[in-house]
Amino acid sequence: MMYYLLYWGVKSGKFKESDLIDILVRARQHNVRSSITGALIYCQGTFIQLLGGPELEVRRLFDSISRDERLAALDVVSQGNISQRHFDSWAMKYGEIDQETIAKLEDYPISDVSKYLKNAPAIRLLSLMGRLGIPNADDAGKPIEP
Repeated sequence: MMYYLLYWGVKSGKFKESDLIDILVRARQHNVRSSITGALIYCQGTFIQLLGGPELEVRRLFDSISRDERLAALDVVSQGNISQRHFDSWAMKYGEIDQETIAKLEDYPISDVSKYLKNAPAIRLLSLMGRLGIPNADDAGKPIEP
């Protein structure tokens, strides 16, 4: 049995765009060692992240994330046991998305991305992540092995 945790976070004033690459590199290294997989979407200062793996490892990682001063707000959308992982071949799938893309994918006008991402049901967020077709690539566009 695997465990998953889906959360949203909002960047703080301490977050620099250059932090994103560092976070992804470290996350991928840590996740491989800890048998964690997942996906991260960044949109206009808001993060949506899905983590999956052994429950203790996922909880430890989220505890560490929740103490990161680069996040001003953080909330769990959904968590629990699952029979199989989402994004099981990704150490950390990543993508950036904008308001227009979300509106097109959802076929619904989005006026406030942060509000939408914070209030959307878990199933909508998982569907959004799955429909993005985000490549697992580093900052130079080279594939990163999970």
